[in-house]
Amino acid sequence: MSEIKDFVPRTSLFMAGIRAIETERPDRLFEDPFAAKLAGVEILALLEPWKKEYLENGNSVVTVRTRFFDDFLLSSAAKLSQIVILVARQALIEALELSDSTSSKTG
Repeated sequence: MSEIKDFVPRTSLFMAGIRAIETERPDRLFEDPFAAKLAGVEILALLEPWKKEYLENGNSVVTVRTRFFDDFLLSSAAKLSQIVILVARQALIEALELSDSTSSKTG
């Protein structure tokens, strides 16, 4: 994952990792029970050095932005028949594959 070309497709996994960390906070802005699974062990490990500072210092721009868009999506959902989140399916598949490959190596 050291090359930029590997980073760009994984940005959704990093966002899931940040959502997972925010979910752990007692004063969280949102709760995402699926975020840690989607992020996977590898991404959560990469975020670990940043996690302590984040948990101590409060909300980041990312979590405030996420809360804004979550609220917007929820308020709009009642008026819509379908919501499509692009790339989410592929990111989930990749996360599950990463999770499975990590589990098989350790298990």
